[in-house]
Amino acid sequence: MQPAADVDPALYHRFRHGDLEAFRAIVQAYEEPSFRLVYLWAGDRILAEDVVQDAFWKAWTRRTHLRDPDRFAGWFLRILANVYRDRMRREPQGVIPVETVALVDPDGTPEERALAADEVQALRVALAQLRWEDRLAVTLRYYDGLSVQAVAGVLHRPPNTVASRIHRALGRLRTLLTQDEEGGRHAAASSRRPD
Repeated sequence: MQPAADVDPALYHRFRHGDLEAFRAIVQAYEEPSFRLVYLWAGDRILAEDVVQDAFWKAWTRRTHLRDPDRFAGWFLRILANVYRDRMRREPQGVIPVETVALVDPDGTPEERALAADEVQALRVALAQLRWEDRLAVTLRYYDGLSVQAVAGVLHRPPNTVASRIHRALGRLRTLLTQDEEGGRHAAASSRRPD
């Protein structure tokens, strides 16, 4: 996970030693990317905000467990994923509300923006149909750009298990997206009136 702004490496060391101002600066830098990532996992703004807030609180209370302050991002990402995983285990998983995410290029033409918004919506719907563990693995790998090894570290699973999970989840996504495209073509064809 990359912070929204450059963070002075000294802040991580100061944070580890209990400097509240350093913690505030780190929260400011990581809050937005953390929210976007959890929102992608959960599909629910309120849940994403709660998970991010809980993860920052847990990071503050466990700051002395940060062995290498220069590796804060990976350490915090594990906390974030664990808080999300714990929440999913505790609370019943209903249907995930699907909302459009701001992943569309605002500088594109109106047609490009509309097409991109449709593709983003289709992907969100398909992601919402995956098990939460699979959503987590896929988004960490492809949205956050982590290696399989890094995803394995976050999920506390062997790399081969993570690679298999991601492979199966991508296959499921392809199937869901293909069904969505075919469903859209069938719906368009059935809505035409005979002349």
